[in-house]
Amino acid sequence: MKTLKFGLKALSLVLVPVLLSSSLYADDFVSRKVAEFQGDVENIRKELETAKTQMKRLDYGKIEGILAEICAKLDSSLQPEKTEHEATVILAEVNGLLRDIRPMMEESLPVETRGIWVDNVTMRQLRSRKDVEEFFADMASINVNFVIVDAFNEGAATYPSKVAPEHPESQMYGGDKLRDIVEIAHSKNIEVHALITTFGIGRAGIAHFLDEKMSWLDKHKDGKYDGTGGTYWLSPALPEVREYLLSILKELVGEYNVDGVQLDYVRYDFDFGYHEYSRELFQKLFGIDPLDIKFEGDQNNFILFKTQFVTSFVERAFFELKAIKPDVLLSAAALSPYTWYKLTLGQDWAGWAYNRNISFVCPMSYTADLVNYQNLALSELRTLKGTSYAFTGLGAHLYDENALRAQIAAGRATPIGGQVIFSTYNLTASDKAMLKAGVWKDPAFPTFRDPRKAAYMMLTDLTNRIKEFEPHLGAEQALLSGYLAHLGELQEAVSQLEIRDWDTRNPREGSEKEVTQLEPILAYIKEMESSVREDVNQGRIASPSGERILLDLSKITNLLEPLLYTATPFTYVQTTLP
Repeated sequence: MKTLKFGLKALSLVLVPVLLSSSLYADDFVSRKVAEFQGDVENIRKELETAKTQMKRLDYGKIEGILAEICAKLDSSLQPEKTEHEATVILAEVNGLLRDIRPMMEESLPVETRGIWVDNVTMRQLRSRKDVEEFFADMASINVNFVIVDAFNEGAATYPSKVAPEHPESQMYGGDKLRDIVEIAHSKNIEVHALITTFGIGRAGIAHFLDEKMSWLDKHKDGKYDGTGGTYWLSPALPEVREYLLSILKELVGEYNVDGVQLDYVRYDFDFGYHEYSRELFQKLFGIDPLDIKFEGDQNNFILFKTQFVTSFVERAFFELKAIKPDVLLSAAALSPYTWYKLTLGQDWAGWAYNRNISFVCPMSYTADLVNYQNLALSELRTLKGTSYAFTGLGAHLYDENALRAQIAAGRATPIGGQVIFSTYNLTASDKAMLKAGVWKDPAFPTFRDPRKAAYMMLTDLTNRIKEFEPHLGAEQALLSGYLAHLGELQEAVSQLEIRDWDTRNPREGSEKEVTQLEPILAYIKEMESSVREDVNQGRIASPSGERILLDLSKITNLLEPLLYTATPFTYVQTTLP
């Protein structure tokens, strides 16, 4: 009995310091987390003050209310009567509230292109009209203003085509899926652009070309038919291939009320282009079989030779589709960066813009690196040189909702007029919640359909922001009044523009009248930018405020420049290599 008592006493002597240590560690953990969260609150409040100088329209009252709730919970977690478990539960609640605030720190812009690719996986999942209705109710809830719907992929159509074979899943739909998509999307004020994978037919696509069309398949320089990832490609050089694809495009535009068409895989694969037809034609023109090329000059000639087949296809698509439906827009999912793929895959998408063969491009700037993404966006804008519009792609499959929000913000910090998310299959519930809470909370007017109207709306919006946030801009009233006067003159000039609509104009028909109207407006914007920049440098206006004005002016310039470019006399721009 004595031994047992001694054993219990000894055990208690061992446990007491352990328990004391555990309790002290718990108290230290709570204190550290409270201090960490208090720092987060302080940082958010600083961000809110900066946001006001940037003229961001946030729900400041709601955010401050949540911050006050967080502070009260943090104070409560430190009360002596709180157990370790109770304090931990409170801290978990605080962490959730901080997560709720983060998407609210980005505003929803009133003028912005917001697109999403509706991929082939999603298309297979739309098995009934009810599915389509539910899908577009979901898209409308995140305020998408255009969708790019997979209409032809892996050699088959996702609609009852009279030209191409139809996917089995689409045949089981019990109606015309694409027709329902267009009707229901339009009822939600969402544009529908039909996407076709042109020369790349994937792996399964080979099944649709095992007849007389087998001769359409392009070849690798090693003689094989399958390329990157085991995919198959049609030869852009073959006239019958181009005619076949054009007939699909014409069917889409002629039979369906689509707003636009997007070309995907409109290029060669790596080390392809060695179809017998291409080789024979190149040898007739240059006196050498491409398989025998050893010198850089001959290789460059072969690259340019391949590029012109893709370019001529895009050119024909643009003008022949416009002849069917003048307001249809033609775009391309373009590889990024431009210079690399132009040289290797024959995809001269900047050349398409220079020669006025395309309405806009969607560079697939998929990268998880935020700085790299923003640099790509700026690089593609420099490549276009004000000739057309670019809406960069966001690879939602590469990151979570916080990184998606950050990439949208990074894109907005450049003059691009919007972005396109890849894709509906990759967009998670958390992504949608983030979009609804902040960046796409409210509807937006897209920039691709009517750039002149979009520019006017942006001028109006900037004017209103300066008035709303006047106390936070760190500038004297006289200076701001001068800005407002300049913006008013620009608004008036843009509203009085007598120019052709972007979506129906023939971009190769110059208009001296349009040039004389647009050039003074763009020059005036440039003068205002110089003035604002000088004011920022001299400290006459808060730097974040001045930078926001400069950013909005650059976006307005980006909207107007292609209108001016397509009003100047057309001169063909030859594809060149460095």
